[in-house]
Amino acid sequence: VATQDRALRTALANVPGAPLLFASLNGLHLEQPSETAKAAAGPADGGAVPDHERASEPLRDLDKITPKLRTNVRFRRSKAKGPNPLASKKKIKKAPAQPAETASSTEPKRKRKRKRSKSGGELEEAGI
Repeated sequence: VATQDRALRTALANVPGAPLLFASLNGLHLEQPSETAKAAAGPADGGAVPDHERASEPLRDLDKITPKLRTNVRFRRSKAKGPNPLASKKKIKKAPAQPAETASSTEPKRKRKRKRSKSGGELEEAGI
């Protein structure tokens, strides 16, 4: 039974064998069976195989019959690895410092003139 009503869920919890579903933000959930439902179901141990079959000869020697698998395989843990050499930036080697030339440093450098493009007002004066 799927319901959101708490009163109905508590009333149906006393009915043995009735599964209870309810919805939440995470999805649909199946409630655990109540104590009355567990008592009505009976004991869970030993119900699958009857007593006379459990006492039979082949099942007593079951440990001898089934082979125990043992392997020598050991799983290795992955070790911590270093950084990727292709992704790391190479160190730049500095060139040895050269002494500055004294003769060229005393001369003043020539100034370069900036070439300016003619704007709209200058084009009219030029007659173009």
